[in-house]
Amino acid sequence: MRVLSLWILVFLSWSVTAQEKRMPQPPDYKSIEKITKDNASDLYYPTLLKRYLNDDTTLTAKDYHYIYYGYFFNEAYNAIGDVSSFRDSIKVLNNKKVWLAEDKKSYLKYNLELLKGSPLQPSLLIGVYAAYKELNDEQHAELYRQKCRAILETILATGDGLTCGTGYHVLTVSDEYSILRYLGYKFGESQSLTADECDYLKLQDNDDHIKGLYFDVKQLFKGYYKMFEGSDMGKDNKAKKK
Repeated sequence: MRVLSLWILVFLSWSVTAQEKRMPQPPDYKSIEKITKDNASDLYYPTLLKRYLNDDTTLTAKDYHYIYYGYFFNEAYNAIGDVSSFRDSIKVLNNKKVWLAEDKKSYLKYNLELLKGSPLQPSLLIGVYAAYKELNDEQHAELYRQKCRAILETILATGDGLTCGTGYHVLTVSDEYSILRYLGYKFGESQSLTADECDYLKLQDNDDHIKGLYFDVKQLFKGYYKMFEGSDMGKDNKAKKK
């Protein structure tokens, strides 16, 4: 096992379990949009995002709720996620059996570059966390650990994932797989979209005896439609709605 993988597993072992009792709070997107666009609000999005990017450790669970779901209404939101060539460079490093000091620095650099385009993506935050750990920078590693956990817990607070009606609300497909890993589950190699616009991910056998998890992707699909508005895909979607 590569040292990087070991650190990621250690990180994920601190997670909660899917069976933990919680009161789901599905996002009220209309309210979130209104509040985060109000420059007189304490939750005005540009201010919130700036605090997050500046590593503000005083951000609350409520702040993170608006940071994550409010990002949908930010012009930088991309439903597909970052597709930078840096991802290929990261894959090359992940396939190396032994890392040199320069490899660790490069891994950190590539993940930080990707975060500029997708600042709330847990998989990238985990990568930055792991890289800082490899470089023995405990202070920065802890900052990114806390950021990643806060975002994942924000998603988990929106449901229990056991039915489509109580599915976890996500803004990118990548976040679905981050939730699986965070909860300690392994993907069962089967993904399907329900009629109610939920992604259902089958799980491998697990101690909780959970067959699969549901993710509410209605808002994500709105993001897709918005991205492709004017294209043939966007026109087809409008026609279906009529």
